[in-house]
Amino acid sequence: MVTVTSRKREELLQDVPLAITAYSGKELNERGVNDSRELFDTIPNLFFGRRASGLPPVPVIRGVYAAGNDPTIEPSVGFYVDGVYISSALQLDMSLLDIDSVEVLRGPQGTLYGKNTLSGAINIITRNPGDQPVANARVAYGNRSHLEASASVGGPLIEDKLLVKLTAARRKNDPFLYNNVLGRKVEHDDYTGALLSLRALPSDRLSVDLKLDTSRSRPSAGNAEAFSGSTAEYCRARPTGSQEPSGNCPAPWASNPFFAGHGYDFDEKAHNRVVSSDIESTNDQAAHGASLHAVYTGDYLELTSITSYRRFKDDITENRDGSAYPLLNRFGLDYDTRAYSQELRLTSVNNGALQWTLGLFGFKDERKLGMDTGSAAPGRPGLFNAGSASTPIFLDDFRETSRIESDSLAAFGQASYDFNDAWSLTLGARYTRENREISLLSDCDGFACPYFAFAPRGITPNEQKSSARENIFTPLATLSYRPVAHILTYLSASKGYKSGGYAPVFTFSVRPFDSEEVWNYEAGAKSSWLGGRLTANLAVFHMDWKDVQISSFTGSAGFLVQNAASVINQGIELEVSSRLSERFGIGGSYGFLDSHYDMPLAANSASRERRRPNSPRHSLNLYADYRYPLGGGWNLHARSDYSLKSGIIFRSDQVVGDRIQTGNSGLTQTYGLANARLGVESGDWGIHLWGKNLFDKNYYLSAGIFEGIGGGYYGIVGDPRSYGLELSVKL
Repeated sequence: MVTVTSRKREELLQDVPLAITAYSGKELNERGVNDSRELFDTIPNLFFGRRASGLPPVPVIRGVYAAGNDPTIEPSVGFYVDGVYISSALQLDMSLLDIDSVEVLRGPQGTLYGKNTLSGAINIITRNPGDQPVANARVAYGNRSHLEASASVGGPLIEDKLLVKLTAARRKNDPFLYNNVLGRKVEHDDYTGALLSLRALPSDRLSVDLKLDTSRSRPSAGNAEAFSGSTAEYCRARPTGSQEPSGNCPAPWASNPFFAGHGYDFDEKAHNRVVSSDIESTNDQAAHGASLHAVYTGDYLELTSITSYRRFKDDITENRDGSAYPLLNRFGLDYDTRAYSQELRLTSVNNGALQWTLGLFGFKDERKLGMDTGSAAPGRPGLFNAGSASTPIFLDDFRETSRIESDSLAAFGQASYDFNDAWSLTLGARYTRENREISLLSDCDGFACPYFAFAPRGITPNEQKSSARENIFTPLATLSYRPVAHILTYLSASKGYKSGGYAPVFTFSVRPFDSEEVWNYEAGAKSSWLGGRLTANLAVFHMDWKDVQISSFTGSAGFLVQNAASVINQGIELEVSSRLSERFGIGGSYGFLDSHYDMPLAANSASRERRRPNSPRHSLNLYADYRYPLGGGWNLHARSDYSLKSGIIFRSDQVVGDRIQTGNSGLTQTYGLANARLGVESGDWGIHLWGKNLFDKNYYLSAGIFEGIGGGYYGIVGDPRSYGLELSVKL
C-alpha cells in the first residue's frame, strides 16, 4: 500500500479524495526518471515544455501554465522539496537527488499549499538518515559520453540520537545538436550536486531534520532549431516603410548588405538536429539551500515547523534572434534570487471522526536581474537602415537592471469529518496577503533605441518604480462516499491562484499584472481489487480559469503581460496499476484534455483554432515490469515504458481588446517515447542495460516564431536516443 503526505498528514493513497500520482525513489530509478521533465512524461495531462535559454520552462498540468518570456514570472505549478517551496521558475527543470518519494497533485491546491499552485503541486521528499550504517553507489555510462554517478554514506553519529547522511551526484553528456555556423556540436548537460542530512532525536516525541544542499549545473541551453521560413518570407510579412518589425520590409532591405552571408539555413524537413546560430546559448546555474524541519508529537496534537533559505543564480548567454544574423546575438542575463520561508502547522493526531490542520505561512523573495543585449558585430550595415559600414547594427548596447521584492503571509485551515464509515466531508480555506515592489533601471546607447521607446543615444539612465498589493481567498470543499470498503468516490470544488507580478525583460516598464484564479470542479473514483493487486483511479474535471495572464508582443513596448483572457479546461484522467503475480506487473495511464479560450477570436487571427497552446490533447503512458528468479539470490529484471503526447499546439497568442488573436501555428506535434531496462540484481548488486527514446524519435519541447526579430519558426529539440550500462551496489 502506498502512503502519501499530500494533505500534510500520512494517509494511504487510495484513501485521499484527490487526483494524485505517487512514485517511490526505487520506481523512479527503474523508470529512468532523473529530472522533473522526465517525471512529467509519465503522468496523464502533464507536459513539460522547455524554451530557449533565459526563458523559464513551461510545466503544464491540466492545460494550466504560466505565460510570458520573463524569468522573473512565477510558475503555475508549486514545486516543494521536503516541504520547502521552490520559487524560481528557472529552477523547476531540476535534477532529482536521493529521492524517497514524489507526489504529483493535479488540480489547484490553494488551501494547504497556497500561492502558485494554480494547476497543481509537486512534492519531492528526500531520504532521511537511518539508524543503521549505509553506503551505496550507482554509476551509469552510455553513448554521447553520458556519465551519471551518485553515492551515499550515512549512519548514526550518536546511537538513537544523532543520524547523518551525505549524498553526492554527477551527471554529464556530450552535445547532440550540430551548429553549422560555428562548425561544432552544442547542447550538452553537466550537473554536480550534494545533499547533507542531519537528524536529531532528542526524545521519542521530537525530531529535528537539518538539510543542506548545493548544486552547480550547466544544463541544455535551448539552442533553437529553425525548421521553416526564409528571409524572403520574413520580408514579405513586413509593411513597407515601417521601422519596427511588424510588417513588410522597407525597400532598402532587398539590397541591404546586412543580410549577405547571414541567411537562415532552413531545412524544410523539421527535426534535422541542426541549428544555425552565430553564437552558442549557454546556462551556468548555482543553487544552495538550507531547511530546518522540526516535529513535536503530543498525545492529541502535532506541531510542525519548517524554516528555509534558498538562493539560486543563473548566468545566461543567448542568441535572442535565433539566427545566423548578428541582430540580437549578444543577449546576457544575470539572475540572482534569495527566498526565505517559515511555516508553522498544528495537526490533530487522533483517529477519531474529526481530523484537522491549522497553519501560518510566511514567505519573502528577493530577485535581481541584470540584462545586457545588443549586436556583437558593430560596424556592419544596420537592420533598420541600409547605411554605410560604420552604422551600428540594431542595438549597440542596451542595459536593464531590475530588483523585485515580494512577501506574503497566509493563514490556512482544513478539516475532515467522517459522518460514518461511508460519508465524509472536507472543508478548507486559506487567506493570503501579498506585497510586491520593483525598481527598474534601464539605459540604451544605439541607433534603435527609439524603437524601444527610449530617447536617442546618449540617454540619461531611466529609473522606474512600482508597488502592488493583493488579498486572495482560496476555499475547498470535498464530499466523499464509500459504497463498499475498496471503492472511494468523491466530488470536490477548489480554488487556486497564481501570483501577479512584473515582467521587466523586454517590456521596459514596471507595469504590474494581477493574480489569476481558477475554480476546479472534480468528480473521481478510486478502487482496489484482487486484494490490492489491482488499482484503478478515475478523475473527471472542469476548470474555469479567469484573469489569465497572457504575454503579447506589442512592438515598441516589447512583450507585455496582462490579465486579459478566459479559458475553460476540462478532461478525464485514468490510472491503472496491477501486479498480476509476484513476478509480473503492468499498468498505465490515460489523459484527455480540452483546453480552449472562452472568449471571441479577433478577426485577424492567424488560426481559427481556439485550443490553447502547450496542452496535449491526449496523453498515454504504458509500462510492463517482470522479474524472474535465477537462483542464489539473483533475479532477472526487465522493464519497458512508453509515453505518448498527442495534439500539442505550439503557437504565440495575444489579446487585442476583448478578443484573443491566435498566432501562426509553428507546429502541431504528436510524439511517443519508448524506454527500456534489462538486467540482473540481488539484494546488494545490480547490473542493467538501459535505453531512452529507443526509436530515436525527433520531437520538440517547444516551438514558436521569432516575433519581429528574425522571422521564421524555431523548435527546442528533445533528447535523442541514449543507451548504456548501469552498475549499482549497496554495502
